[in-house]
Amino acid sequence: MVQNRVTLSWRNISKNIRSHKKSVTQYQTLLNQASLWAHHSTHKLSKNNSLERCDSKTWHC
Repeated sequence: MVQNRVTLSWRNISKNIRSHKKSVTQYQTLLNQASLWAHHSTHKLSKNNSLERCDSKTWHC
């Protein structure tokens, strides 16, 4: 009986993991896009002489 319960709960967990994987990958791509955007914006600001270079860690320009 105990082993049956364990396998059932494990099946539920694996189902949940599969359903969550999609949302996790979407979240990761959003994070990647945000970090890329932040990197490029600081890079562009540093190239432009009229704007001071922004610190990516503290977000102070």
